[in-house]
Amino acid sequence: MAGGVVRIAARTRELTVACPDCGRGSARVHSRYGRALTDVAVSGRPVVIKLSVRRLFCDGPSCGRRTFAEQVEGLTALYQSRSPLL
Repeated sequence: MAGGVVRIAARTRELTVACPDCGRGSARVHSRYGRALTDVAVSGRPVVIKLSVRRLFCDGPSCGRRTFAEQVEGLTALYQSRSPLL
């Protein structure tokens, strides 16, 4: 807790992630980046989740997507900075 804000540091643990276009699993990491997600307040205190996310390569031979970012079901959505609960 810093300045009345509850801060949570998290990362994913899945070894492989399915490409959103072709569904083929990938474990080949392109890069990592951080996302800051605002979540529902706890006891009146704002919550910020600092999530470490991977960008992976898609090796599907017929897939047009070269890289994709992993999403955490129930927590992240494309281009969103708030959790689904907000």
